[in-house]
Amino acid sequence: MKSTKPMITSIPISKARLKLGELTNRVFRKENVYILNKSGLPVAAIINMEEFNKLGLSRIDQLNSLVHDLGSEAEKEGITEEKLEEMMEETREQVYKKTYEK
Repeated sequence: MKSTKPMITSIPISKARLKLGELTNRVFRKENVYILNKSGLPVAAIINMEEFNKLGLSRIDQLNSLVHDLGSEAEKEGITEEKLEEMMEETREQVYKKTYEK
């Protein structure tokens, strides 16, 4: 059986809402991937679970690895969890000020 890539189709959310069952079946059969638009802007996608799991797991694995590495490095430096949280809050505040306060 020949494997083909699903067709990417852009569709307004209002139309997708009316045809959700049909869209879901096409996604399940790997015929289509849908990009949902609101006011002409892409805001979401409907993809099959196999593809979703590929995306989600790789990002979760990357995040877990990063958190592990950060924790190991903090431990080597003698930084407590409380101090690390304090440092992260200070950094968050600095980024917020730089980004939003002009």
